[in-house]
Amino acid sequence: MKKLSMMNNQKGFTLMETILAMGLLLIIAITFLPLFINSTAGIFSVGHKQQAIGAIQKVIENNLSDHQPVINSHMNIEFSQAGISVIVPGELMTVREDYSRGNVHNPIELKAFIPEDNGEE
Repeated sequence: MKKLSMMNNQKGFTLMETILAMGLLLIIAITFLPLFINSTAGIFSVGHKQQAIGAIQKVIENNLSDHQPVINSHMNIEFSQAGISVIVPGELMTVREDYSRGNVHNPIELKAFIPEDNGEE
């Protein structure tokens, strides 16, 4: 008698409940899929952009450390406060680098102001 009552009292999910639960989980996963795809693409894009910026910074630092002449434009920066004005002459160095995101090539341009060394310390 005990065997018969145990067979009628089986616990667990039916096939229909399992399929329904899997379907709901699939709908939720599909809803969030574009978010994950766009996030991953953004992460890779920012990584490529950071590599290009690092390459530009290296070029600028090498030019400064090697004391290479800057062939870019001459520029003056003026600071003024309370009627006192200070003009700093120098050169504006512009360096461009391209980074790619898929088939699209995006330019990055960094500018650095390099003050003239007038011998004052």
